[in-house]
Amino acid sequence: TGAASKREQSARKRAAENRERRVEQALEELAKAENQKRSKDPKRNAKEKRSSVTDPEARVMKMADGGFRPAYNVHLTTTTGSNVIVAVEVNNEGTDQTTMVQLAEQIEKRHQAKPQQWLADAGCTSLKNIEKMDERGCVVYAPVRTRKKADKTPTKPRKDSQAVQQWRERMESKEAKSIYKLRGQTAECVNAHLRNRGLVGLLVRGAKKALAVVLVHAITHNMRRAWAL
Repeated sequence: TGAASKREQSARKRAAENRERRVEQALEELAKAENQKRSKDPKRNAKEKRSSVTDPEARVMKMADGGFRPAYNVHLTTTTGSNVIVAVEVNNEGTDQTTMVQLAEQIEKRHQAKPQQWLADAGCTSLKNIEKMDERGCVVYAPVRTRKKADKTPTKPRKDSQAVQQWRERMESKEAKSIYKLRGQTAECVNAHLRNRGLVGLLVRGAKKALAVVLVHAITHNMRRAWAL
């Protein structure tokens, strides 16, 4: 009984020490989030930054059901036609606007080839992304966001760079709209397949382990695509 009691005390002590370390790490990660480049939108700056004690590297993000939970943001890049995953990125940022160029660079590094066309949803686009992808020789097909003023159409000329204005005009063409439809049967299809195979929640802690889980799913998906093709 005495030995069992000592083991129990040791276990409790280790659990308390582990929790203390996670709390310290969560506070460090929260400080990093606060020190990140602040948005020009004061409403976004007013939002409280959130970190998780369960997984300090994760960020508390708003979910599709309206709730808030610790999470990572998973990004996949797939090829049209074959539906093969060619790039994977996992981060703790609550926006999709920071990864487009990173994924393009990853493809170039992995496959020694630059994408010539890129299909993305509206949440992934920013004017800076459009310009940087244009510099890389890549044509972006992504919806143009609706302007706040109702009397202005998304494609109406503004003080934009040439690359951004070309993108606005391009997305009004029938050809661009037809090309963009391919995204539904590629990216959205692959995302659905991965969800059906269990990529709905992560049972690990830490960004590296989260990335490892997603990579296993990506490799499995690509093997299945290879067999199908």
